[in-house]
Amino acid sequence: TMCGVIGIIGPKSETNQSWAAYEVYNGLLKLQHRGQDAAGILSLDSDQFHLKKNLGLVPTALTKDDLDGLYGSIAIGHTRYATAGADSLSDLQPMLADSAYGLGMAHNGNLVNYHELARHCKQDLQIPLRSTNDLEVFLRLWCYSLQQDSVSPQNISFSDAVNATRNTFTQVDGAYAVVGILENMGLFAFRDPQGIRPLVLGRKITDNGIFHCVASETSALDFLEYEILRDVLPGELIFISPEGNLHSKIVQNEKKNAHCMFE
Repeated sequence: TMCGVIGIIGPKSETNQSWAAYEVYNGLLKLQHRGQDAAGILSLDSDQFHLKKNLGLVPTALTKDDLDGLYGSIAIGHTRYATAGADSLSDLQPMLADSAYGLGMAHNGNLVNYHELARHCKQDLQIPLRSTNDLEVFLRLWCYSLQQDSVSPQNISFSDAVNATRNTFTQVDGAYAVVGILENMGLFAFRDPQGIRPLVLGRKITDNGIFHCVASETSALDFLEYEILRDVLPGELIFISPEGNLHSKIVQNEKKNAHCMFE
């Protein structure tokens, strides 16, 4: 079982305010074989998130009017093969956290201990869950970790993101590749410490600046004309700023990788 994820970040455009969403949309078309149940795109324009998601294939779920309203130079997308969760809109991805941190995520994966973590969120942490999708647990635990460290939403650093990712890694058990947007930092991505799910990093250098893309498969990067740089490493967190600066750290490294044979 697999889904397709993609994230794009680049310089702002005065002429095409929805370019990142269109780029993600075209990448999702190349990842359609990874999931045909639903599709969605989340974009960030300064401090305003825009989210569209629906059931169906990519061209059905996302119309031209939808894309034209997805402003911003950062966007993430998801094409869904339902492994956990129902078919209500709240269970579709990407998901936006209703927290002060301005955080959205999409993932390809499965959490083996989802039910245990859902109980932990609801009973121990007093965090209400609004879906039955295991991605929401990621979102909640990530935000909760930042809150416990008293991180201000305006002053999140890369080391804060590393700590939140490390704390989440220690609690979740499963296979996952995650792409996300953090309001005051940019685009981020990470893979489970065993590298079970795939995630690749690409770059495009143009006269308008540096663009980056992370995606489940190189087919999306090829189609969008990004140079394939490398795989996101098992247990690695990558953060890319709107200016094109890339930070990375191996947050947790397992001695033995376990890449999915099928993928």
